[in-house]
Amino acid sequence: MALSFDPENRLTSVGTVMMAGYRADGLRAWKETSSGRIYFLYDGYDLVCELDSLGNVVAAQTFGANGLVSRHENSDSVFYTSTSGARPRSGWTRTSPF
Repeated sequence: MALSFDPENRLTSVGTVMMAGYRADGLRAWKETSSGRIYFLYDGYDLVCELDSLGNVVAAQTFGANGLVSRHENSDSVFYTSTSGARPRSGWTRTSPF
């Protein structure tokens, strides 16, 4: 499968399976698959919401003082805890809400 990149070395397509576009600040603005186009909304550099082409929320992320706390998509929720105070990925553990 062919991968395509823009001049800033950002992934723009995976064959005909996925395409992506970026904002002027380098953050991904949208992705498109056979399921449709998803738009990404940010608070600064933190991804907080994903919308479908009709403007419906399809995923949301919540943040606390130390970064990412949870991701909610469809009826699923994933919660993250940090043992190191890292922000937001290294040192983070995916935990069950139950």
